[in-house]
Parts: sequence; C-alpha cells; structure tokens
Amino acid sequence: MATMQDVAKKARVSITTVSRVLNGDARVKADTRAHVERIMASMGYQPNLMARALRQQSSQVIGLVVDTLKNPFTAELSQGLATHLDAAGYQLILADTQRRSQQGPRLLQMLAQRGVDGILYAAGWETDPESLAVECKILQRSHIPTVIVGNALHSVPSVSIDHHQGIRDAVTHLHQLGHEHIAFVSGAGETETTRLRRQGFLDAAEALGLFTSSVYASYGSLSGATTVAEDILKTAPRTTAIVAASDYVAVGVLHGLFDKAYQVPRDISVIGFDNVQISQFLCPALTTMDADIPQLASVACERLYSLMTDPASSPDPLVLAPHLVLRQSTGIPRSVDAGT
Repeated sequence: MATMQDVAKKARVSITTVSRVLNGDARVKADTRAHVERIMASMGYQPNLMARALRQQSSQVIGLVVDTLKNPFTAELSQGLATHLDAAGYQLILADTQRRSQQGPRLLQMLAQRGVDGILYAAGWETDPESLAVECKILQRSHIPTVIVGNALHSVPSVSIDHHQGIRDAVTHLHQLGHEHIAFVSGAGETETTRLRRQGFLDAAEALGLFTSSVYASYGSLSGATTVAEDILKTAPRTTAIVAASDYVAVGVLHGLFDKAYQVPRDISVIGFDNVQISQFLCPALTTMDADIPQLASVACERLYSLMTDPASSPDPLVLAPHLVLRQSTGIPRSVDAGT
C-alpha cells in the first residue's frame, strides 16, 4: 500500500507539500497540487483519515439521525442535507432509529465515539417529547455541535416548521372554499409534530366554527390511512374534506377514497402537508402545505456550520413558515357545488 512518503518520492516534492495538498492548503501552487493529485491517483494512495482527523481535530464527518426513511419527507430532507454537506466538503453518516426509542441514545453515543464534527438530529418527527428530551441531554453532554431539524427546542439549537399554523392555513383554505364538515387524519403515534398539527386543526375548527371537525389516527402507515379514509365515509358521511397530517398520509387517504369509488375533489377534497416531490404526480395532483424541504436543509446546515465555528454560540430556535401549494385535490364542496 502506497504511503505519503512514496507519493512524495515519486512526485519529487517534500512530504510537507503532500500533506498540504491533502489538507487543502492555499500555499500550494495550482500546478503542483494537480501534479501531486495525479501521482496519488496513479499510485492508488488513500490517506489515513482517522490519523488526519486526530491531527486536525476534525473528522470532516457529520452525523444525521432520522427515525425512518419510509416517509418521503425524511428521504428528501436527508438527500437535501447530504447535498449541502458534500458541497461543503463533509461526509455523512446516516443513523436510522427505525422508530425504536432505545435506538436513539445508542446511535448518538456511536456518533460521538466516531468523532463526528456535528450532528443533525431529524428524528424529532417520530420521537415522543419525553424521549426527545432524554436524547437532548445526551447531546448536551457530548459537547458536539448539534442542530435539531424539524422541531423547535429551547435546550438545543433548532430549525423547525410551523406545524400548528400550517395546518390552520390548510383548514382555512378549505373553509374559504365552503367546507364546513372537515376531518383530520393524523400521522405516526403521539409525536410532537403530530400533537402540533392536530392542535392546529382543532384550533382552526373552533375559530372558524366548523359543523364537523373529527380527528382520526392513521398511525403513520399507508394502510392505516387507507382504513381511516374508509372509516370516515362510514362514521362521518357528511364530511366533504380531509386534512392529512402529511403527504404520506394523504397518499393512503386518496387510495381509500378511490377504493370506495369516491372522486377527488368532486365528492371529497383532500389536502396534505410537506409538498414532497411525488405529491405533484398523484392523480389528482395533491394540494398541500409546502414545508420547503430545500430551504429547511440549507438553513439547518448553515446553522450547524455556525455552531461548529463558534461552539459557544446559542442561536434562538428558528421556525420556518409553510405556504399553500394549490393543485387539483381541493375544490368546492358537493353541497355548495349543487347549489343547496
């Protein structure tokens, strides 16, 4: 296996010059850098990244913790974060808790042992508040710069979405179309995101004086959302619109309505939340609240870079406002359309 000394000898430069090339030192002339890099490539030289990290006190690695990659929102967010990190010269370690609460602490400890430069913690969507609080304590004790992505926490720097107001805006949109009998289908378990979005629905229903405002739980699965949609048709037949807690849940809802030969939005309107890429390709295309995943990823990374530069800083939680993306799955309720 080629060593740094071998590269220096063949390139006819000093070991210091090779080291500077590896570390991106600006003092190395462009032609010299290119020459050394060609020699390294021809020799198949691979630097000892662990030793280099120890010398620089930097691993150039960021840990990302998520709870599931089944949800397209999490997958798209992970991709966005990875793209930003790669552009900044960082590699990514992806840790998936698979919604098992005991996995969170273990994965955080693993990342700390790996010597990551920072952690992006995006598992808050599927983690209950109590478990999340315990994991936040682990993060604080590790002294690793960390940004919570998706939920607002005062104990750890965070970049989140205004879940509560986003759902309120979704209900307001339906109410302005004339809907008075609206159901809400929640996401996975009793998470902080689920709680905020459900409360946003209930607050909007009370403020707008809706005749019907029923809440149903899908438990975060497509099959669960499909079953719930069928239950709504049976137990609340006057329902003219459904607010899905996420686009993922909305897919299951649309499938359940299709199975029962209901046409969207002629018979019933559906609105989602997140604006994942697939939402525009559904039939009908899904009206949704856009969480602006690219912006969320960008802001989270920038905030992490700031913390890594100045670990003593303690930025206030940042909350991003979602906005309505109007497509074909919402329309005038059947009673209004019929003129009754």
